[in-house]
Amino acid sequence: MILNKQTTVNLLQGFDMADSLFYDKGGVRITRTIFEVPGTQYQIRNINSVTLFTGTPDRRGPIICIVIGVFTLIAVFGILLIALGIWWWNSQKPTYIIRMNTSARDVDGYESPNLQEIKEIHAALNAAMAQLA
Repeated sequence: MILNKQTTVNLLQGFDMADSLFYDKGGVRITRTIFEVPGTQYQIRNINSVTLFTGTPDRRGPIICIVIGVFTLIAVFGILLIALGIWWWNSQKPTYIIRMNTSARDVDGYESPNLQEIKEIHAALNAAMAQLA
């Protein structure tokens, strides 16, 4: 396809800079003006900064299971509880969170156990914010 001035104009007619897309996967969409997650939209102009945050899993359940298992070691039941508690502890994975500082307050915009996805969203949000600057 040979591009000339008229072809280039025709290609760009449907393109609006306000709608430039930075990220669009798994229900998360980031354009120059909007950060959209399932059920919520945030205006890019209202976001002051974006940080990555790691949420640790709640370990109370596995700890209680292990402690009860230690107290009931006399029976085989105690060994099973300790094994269950150790398995439960190891199966819990951290959650990675996009935390945004908005004009109103800090907001956890999106969370996922996938660190690579969070890094991509973080980079896209920073790129969208840089477009507004």
